[in-house]
Amino acid sequence: LARAVRGIPALLTRPDWQSKLLEGLGLLHLTIQAYGRLETLPEAVQADVRGAIGYPVSVEDVLALPGVTDTWQVIGQSIEALERIRARRTWLRGEQTQTSALLLEFGVPQAPLSAGYAVGARLTGTLHFYPSNAPQRAIFSGDATLAGQISITTGSSIAMNLEGYAASLGRNLWLERTLFSLSDATLQPDGFVRDASGASLPVDSRFTHLRLWQAISGAHPATLHGEWNGEALLPLAVTLGGEHFNFAHLEDGA
Repeated sequence: LARAVRGIPALLTRPDWQSKLLEGLGLLHLTIQAYGRLETLPEAVQADVRGAIGYPVSVEDVLALPGVTDTWQVIGQSIEALERIRARRTWLRGEQTQTSALLLEFGVPQAPLSAGYAVGARLTGTLHFYPSNAPQRAIFSGDATLAGQISITTGSSIAMNLEGYAASLGRNLWLERTLFSLSDATLQPDGFVRDASGASLPVDSRFTHLRLWQAISGAHPATLHGEWNGEALLPLAVTLGGEHFNFAHLEDGA
């Protein structure tokens, strides 16, 4: 919640600052109102409200919840600088369940980020999801076992990804990002990604690997994975020709 308040001045520098400021203040008002009647809300929604406020959830409580066992593909990863800490987001997808999951880790100068999981790996293990009306963040119980490397991933159209995002946002209004996997996608020099239907999404301006994409894909369609924040897609990885290629990112802002 404090980070959202501190981020308000940055909204005033945007060309569309009026609508973004209204959206940001509206969500803050909703958070405060929801917290005021927390006990009347469903349990899963209560968890999302507490998360928006900044209440911590203990690892022990998460591990006590039922787990999901699968072979998890390490689809992509991004690192974000947040004031005095660094946050690493690692996106996974279950091969059998097709469930997406987010491993979120934080590091500070005194305790830097661990080595983490390599993008492109396949891991067998059980994930436990943090309480939410639209579960996404998770942790492994015990060590995950390496089960090889990714050779194929699944994706769908832009329309289907947006439909899934809208459904998740309807369940959790505080959802900041989610994983998009786009089939038959091409990155265009005009700053958009397009699929086979001709639908398009804006690419985040922080993406600087267009030439690498062109070298990998040869301008042919591929399965593209990235973080969608409701406005733009930050490409993280691409699967093509039986190989999974990782785009490394260091973000300097939210």
